[in-house]
Amino acid sequence: MIKLPQLPEAARTMARDHAYRLLRQHILSGQIPGGERLVEEDLANQLGISRTPVREALRRLESDGLVRRLARGRLVATTVTDRDRENFHAIRVAIDEVAARLACKHAEPESWAAVLGLIDVLEATLVRYGRSSPHFAIAHLEVHMRIHRVAFGDQGVQVLGHPLLYLELPTDDYVQQDCSDPAAQHRALVAELASGDEARAVKAALAHAERSRP
Repeated sequence: MIKLPQLPEAARTMARDHAYRLLRQHILSGQIPGGERLVEEDLANQLGISRTPVREALRRLESDGLVRRLARGRLVATTVTDRDRENFHAIRVAIDEVAARLACKHAEPESWAAVLGLIDVLEATLVRYGRSSPHFAIAHLEVHMRIHRVAFGDQGVQVLGHPLLYLELPTDDYVQQDCSDPAAQHRALVAELASGDEARAVKAALAHAERSRP
């Protein structure tokens, strides 16, 4: 039996995207095992949203190859192996390294203000909901999405496509379960990325990524 948390209230204004991310995270992490049946109505009830965004999220997941359609239209999750998860992590590390290099070369100092603002949100979310909550997972992912936007630029994100930068990666790869102070850790990361010292920035980005190895 699949058990999903309700989406945060703020996330329901973008219910399709957030339902997609949350379901994708659960499939990629194995919380929804391969072969598990995905029933649109049940998922909508658990997430606290209507069936339409769930239906659209399932279509995207089917296009990604993470959901399979069986006889009579039944949908089931595909199996994601430990090796697959290691590969996803390697991709994440490579992307973050490139982002660190580009941030040092091209990011404007004022562009980091938005990232720091999202870290403030992350800190407040942690206090209110806890580290294991979907609220924290989404807030954490938002921080890294913004870092990528600073590094690659709006045009770069548009050309490369959001999936390459973060949506193709499991959300939980950005949730570091063992860090004692996520907000302080991310502020320290931003300080290194904004330092202008490429070697320092890359070292910090790689160390940060390694803490979330699956």
